[in-house]
Amino acid sequence: MMIQEFIDRTGYTPSAREYHYIEESYYDSPLPNKDEFCKQFKKDLRNGKWEMEYELRQRIDAQKAEYEAKIAELQEKVEWYDEHYDEQRKLRVAAEKKVAEQNDLLEAVKRRTERLAALFED
Repeated sequence: MMIQEFIDRTGYTPSAREYHYIEESYYDSPLPNKDEFCKQFKKDLRNGKWEMEYELRQRIDAQKAEYEAKIAELQEKVEWYDEHYDEQRKLRVAAEKKVAEQNDLLEAVKRRTERLAALFED
């Protein structure tokens, strides 16, 4: 429903922001058509229900924005930790490889030392 259709049917002129929430309410409504929705809207406007719904929808959007900002902040942290974790993992793998190489060298030195000792014993 266009804003002008809404104004014509209800006689109420909402702000652009308020109309955004009216449209949400319209799409969420179980009412079968525009006329029924507008008729109900006029009742809700008179008895204060629309004001409560409007406030609730604004609060939900504000809370959603807060959560989205927090999620973005946490996502940045996760990405930072992922990068550093990968760096640390690569360093650990490299260190483990060096330790294995050193152990191999020590074993080789040990074998040669034993061979040399055996030659001098004879």
